[in-house]
This record gives sequence, structure tokens and C-alpha cells, in this order.
Amino acid sequence: MHTSGRRVDRPLGWASLRNYVRIANVITTRMVLLWFLATVRCVYLVTEQPRSSLMVYFPYIVYFRRLVNQFIPWKMVGLEMGAYGAPTLKPTKLFGTWPSMERMIKKASKGARAKLRKKQEKSKTPMVRHTISKASGKQQVPLVYIDRYIVICQALHCGWWEENGGKNDFSVQIDGLRTGAAGLKVSQVYPPNYGTAMARFHKKFRVLISVD
Repeated sequence: MHTSGRRVDRPLGWASLRNYVRIANVITTRMVLLWFLATVRCVYLVTEQPRSSLMVYFPYIVYFRRLVNQFIPWKMVGLEMGAYGAPTLKPTKLFGTWPSMERMIKKASKGARAKLRKKQEKSKTPMVRHTISKASGKQQVPLVYIDRYIVICQALHCGWWEENGGKNDFSVQIDGLRTGAAGLKVSQVYPPNYGTAMARFHKKFRVLISVD
């Protein structure tokens, strides 16, 4: 489960408990409004997200897809930024109404995957930071019940877990609390080859439209 509390059956996450989740939901809602405006003005859309993203399950995006798909084909494809020259493999998905989207599908070769993996292992800038419990040395966080939802309590930072001996009726050992590290920012930069390919395919599409 994401640190935002998002799941397929709960795409809005913990909006009532975490302000950054609420803000992200507002931004996504405004984005969908812009999608509607662009679509009625005959502008094609393409959105990029990490493969693990649950944005496609956001209620307004689901509504937009069902409505627009009656008139314009909605597509979703997968690719790997590492195949375009990114410093990490970064599995990615594109979705929207852009007709040339399928041409962007590109996977890194076996040799390229091995090089990227080796490079990442040697890197001193990790992608993810794990929170470790001082009491047990394990990746544990306490869980508390709020409004019938189980939410992660970041009590590790205030010593709650250690003061309770690492034991509590509301505690459970899970995979651990993961947050983005310095390497994550580096991976978010688009490789030049990715932008070049997108511009090239869009240019070809415009030529086909003008010929028709």
C-alpha cells in the first residue's frame, strides 16, 4: 500500500488525515477539468505516470474515460524510461487519447537492464528510504484505528513505538514505512530521447491528419 493510503478500492487515499493527499486529489480533479476543456477543443491527451501509480482509478478519471471512450479511443500502454536513456529502468505507463501512444512502447534489452541494475546498486543515492524501528531493528510501524480505517501512524518519529516496548494491541508488523530518497528525484527527469521520440511521432501524426 502506498504511503498516501491509496488502493484500487480506495483511490482517494487518506485525504481526511493527510493534507498532502487532499492537495494531490484537488490537483488531479483540476487536471480532469482541463482534460474536458482540451477534449471539446479537439486536443489529444497523454499522461505519464509510474507503473505503480493508481491514478487511473481516481473517480473523475474513471468517469472521464467512460464518457470520452464513446467518441475517442482511450489507450494505456507501458514502457521503460531506461530504454530511452534514463539512469534507471523506471517502468512507466502512458494513458489518454493521443493516437500515437502505442508507438512509444519501448522496453530495455536484457543487457541494458543488467547495466542499469548494476549502476543503481553502485549508486550512493538510494531511491527509497526505509524507516527502521529502534526497538526491534525491523521495519515496523504501529497501526491505529481511526473512523474504522487502519492508518499508518508515523509514531516512530516521536518515540511512541519504543515507549510501548514495540508492543500494542493496535500494532502489526508490516513491510515498513517507505519514503522517497534523493535518487527518486534523479529518476523523475525525462531523458532527451523520450521527448524527441514523442515529438517525432506527434509530427508524423499531424502530417497524416493534414494529408487526410
